[in-house]
Amino acid sequence: MKTSIFIILTILFFHTKTFSQGIVSNIIDERGLKQGFWYNYKIDTLIEKWVAIIETKDNNSSGIDTFICKSIYSKGNYINNKKDSIWKVYDTQKNKTHNKINYGNLLFEVNFKNDSLTGILKTYYSTGILKSEIEFINNNSVGNIKCYWDNGKLKFSGNIKFGVDYFDGYEYNIKGLKINNRKFNSKIILKEWTNIDDLFARLNK
Repeated sequence: MKTSIFIILTILFFHTKTFSQGIVSNIIDERGLKQGFWYNYKIDTLIEKWVAIIETKDNNSSGIDTFICKSIYSKGNYINNKKDSIWKVYDTQKNKTHNKINYGNLLFEVNFKNDSLTGILKTYYSTGILKSEIEFINNNSVGNIKCYWDNGKLKFSGNIKFGVDYFDGYEYNIKGLKINNRKFNSKIILKEWTNIDDLFARLNK
């Protein structure tokens, strides 16, 4: 019994991270299930060369320092090992900060329910400007869709129906003014404006 308690406490200790915001995260319960808020991050090394300003007998003229970098690539909530509520996904290429946790550019913001996309999926340009908003129910795109120019103005809008290859919508010019009523190919629009495969690949890596 004592051995089992020790193992559980050890698991909780090594899987709990406390961040500057005071949030206790990355908890695995006694059943081995992820619970509560989680940060997933990529650990990398940053190697930098340096040159000494003043040379002495005990001081080399140059050297190499290695820094540990932690880049968050996703964060969100778990209930019994299943994603729940809002999750955010980032790239990890923006900055590398010595011995600190940092964020890259926000790529996706999505709502999960019982490990399935349910709610609004938002994508972003590298500038941080909203790129698209698309409704999902149980991993299926159903409902309103809005796609934006990189200046933030509306580009396409419409309503996707489950199992229907095309949907009726509107097209807007770069100033956000409606210019055309047309039909859109659901698969092409979803691939170009959401890239679900990339989202899940980043969440599951």
